[in-house]
Amino acid sequence: MRIKLVKNLLKKSLSGLGYYRLLRKLKKPDSQRLLILMYHDLEDGSAPDSAGSILRSRPDRTQFEAHLRTIHDCGKAIAVDEAVDTINEMGELREDSIAITFDDGYESVYHVAYPLLQKYDIPATVFLTTEWIDGEFSLWWEDLTDMIAGIDSIRNSIRSILDVVDLKEVPTKCDDQDDLETKAYLHEVLADYFRGLPNGDIARYMTELSSMLNFERPDNQPKPLNWDQIREMSENGIRFE
Repeated sequence: MRIKLVKNLLKKSLSGLGYYRLLRKLKKPDSQRLLILMYHDLEDGSAPDSAGSILRSRPDRTQFEAHLRTIHDCGKAIAVDEAVDTINEMGELREDSIAITFDDGYESVYHVAYPLLQKYDIPATVFLTTEWIDGEFSLWWEDLTDMIAGIDSIRNSIRSILDVVDLKEVPTKCDDQDDLETKAYLHEVLADYFRGLPNGDIARYMTELSSMLNFERPDNQPKPLNWDQIREMSENGIRFE
């Protein structure tokens, strides 16, 4: 019953976020199954209501704290490496075990998540994209978001964009939507398509789109953690992989 309660409370706390969902559905209580909530970037509440922020659809500080409060009150927070060690040594986990991870290493992990994780004494693991942190490249999905958000006449640009990336069919849902809905749908189509491509093809398409759309990366694009922030968090219980 306890695992069902945790599932229901977690789903309820996330139910208002159509863009955000649990990454793994628990089919049946299993003492060797770990529920992992995976985050990327978080909204600190200061971003304007722009096309870029709407397309990114990030959980904000209040929503993230609601997730942590539910975990703290109803589940057993555990780090991923601790869960693996426990299964290897003991053969099982508590059925309400939950782990939190962050991908890539967004700066919001330090400014938004870190203080709240400390408040609720919940561990987390951050999987770093070190080349991004070192400034060696940008994240293509962030550039794609700002490209689509910045197009003045999205309806007039759809055909050209799809031709550049070798997608031959125009998404039919774009026909009867307003500009922001069209941008959101096209962004979803392109992002899903790119995730299935080799990195070399993604880089080539992004270069061609940047040239066609005269794209310049905005100053307010989400930024990565820096190594000082990473060291501080690492010394205070946050794991890094």
